Amino acid sequence: MTISIVHGTAAYLRVAFKDKDGAPSIPLSVEYTVVAPKTGETLLAWAAATPPAASMTLAIGSSVNSIASLPLATKLKAGELRELRRVVVRAVFDTNNEIQGYQDYYITAVSGNKAVP
Repeated sequence: MTISIVHGTAAYLRVAFKDKDGAPSIPLSVEYTVVAPKTGETLLAWAAATPPAASMTLAIGSSVNSIASLPLATKLKAGELRELRRVVVRAVFDTNNEIQGYQDYYITAVSGNKAVP
């Protein structure tokens, strides 16, 4: 499934942690970052999600969801651009049990959007 966010708006990612049997599990700590996979640029440094819970909603601010690299953006059709973002989530359950996962999404802007030339 392709997820698209409008250029310059906030986004929210819901995460749920479960044990090997599928029961809800609360990690000791949760942190997340946002990167631009094409460039490797970190757009949001690792941030703690507190307090840890079995189910959480992570907020990605509007400043992170701006098309900053217009030359690197993919042009879909005349007047429409998109740029890939990746949210990486890391949860620690104990010293021997850490999980990491990610969700990709696109920032999309069209020529009617005031921030796109």
